[in-house]
Amino acid sequence: MATELTNIGDQQITFDFKNAIKGSEFNKLLYGILPQGIYSGGALSNVGNTITVAPFTAVFESNSENATVITTTQNAEISSIDGGLGDITDATPYVIMNYQYLEQIENWINFEFKATPLATDIVVGIVTFDGGGLVTGFDYSETNYGIQLDSIGKLVTTVLDEDDFASDSDTSLATQQSIKAYADNKILDEDDMASDSTNQAPSQQSIKAFILNYIYPIGTTYIQFPGDSDPSALFGGTWSNVSSELAGDFIRFEGGRASSFNSGQQSDAMQRIIATVDYRALYNGVSILNNSSSAFSRSNSSSADSIGVNSSAVDKSVTRLTFDNSNSDNPQDAKTDNYETRSVNRTVRKWRRTA
Repeated sequence: MATELTNIGDQQITFDFKNAIKGSEFNKLLYGILPQGIYSGGALSNVGNTITVAPFTAVFESNSENATVITTTQNAEISSIDGGLGDITDATPYVIMNYQYLEQIENWINFEFKATPLATDIVVGIVTFDGGGLVTGFDYSETNYGIQLDSIGKLVTTVLDEDDFASDSDTSLATQQSIKAYADNKILDEDDMASDSTNQAPSQQSIKAFILNYIYPIGTTYIQFPGDSDPSALFGGTWSNVSSELAGDFIRFEGGRASSFNSGQQSDAMQRIIATVDYRALYNGVSILNNSSSAFSRSNSSSADSIGVNSSAVDKSVTRLTFDNSNSDNPQDAKTDNYETRSVNRTVRKWRRTA
């Protein structure tokens, strides 16, 4: 490996060759890496209104460039003669600590009871009181914690890469890969949800497919009216247009003159039509009321014999009565021989889900 003798980029090397080993220099290494706060321990206890802080490890940012780690190994009797704070009162319920790094050996944590903490203080906890000023417990909702997992003071000790999270650790973080693998393994993609799992979540796709299969199982039929979307666009799945199975049929509800359900196609029929024509008989023929715009009209024949009239009649001029409903005044009636007798209707489509 080559040795570079030129300082490129104004490099600042921490603890370079011949640097003095000083605590302030070590503390600079921690600044900005670990946030200020309690990393483990630090639970409060009391006897009456005297307060004790359990052993703890904490990081103190003592100025703009130093961060100091301090660990206590015994209870801190902060209300005792050593602590010098005396009994706590409800006027100063906050138990706080702070630290200022100095270039001297005797330099320790400062504990205080305060009414309101400063932004630079580490809050250990808030003491709660009864109406008479006696301590009843402790509130840790405003405690300043560092990187830890809960208010008990558990530190993150390692990072695990377990796809099944088998260790179930309460002091380990998980890698992105293991979190993704665990989550993927907890998601089932079953359209029928056959496994009926109690600890695996269904995918979006399987939820959608299950609901579709539950509400519209394969074989379901659907009637599409004009202007509506087809069922595949509405619900998904594969639907086939099976309108040809009932090609040209009208939809009719059961009952009345309808044929019984599932008896197949009902044949067509036409209502009976009865027409009455007024006429006047004369010696020399028949006189008929004529209206050429109605369904009834007359036509004359010069030969009575040709239509079977008695040839002995005085007048062989005969009027023939013709019925043709295509001559009707109603424009909705049929106008050609191939039209059907029908009611007002609309054409619909019948779909069947096939997949």
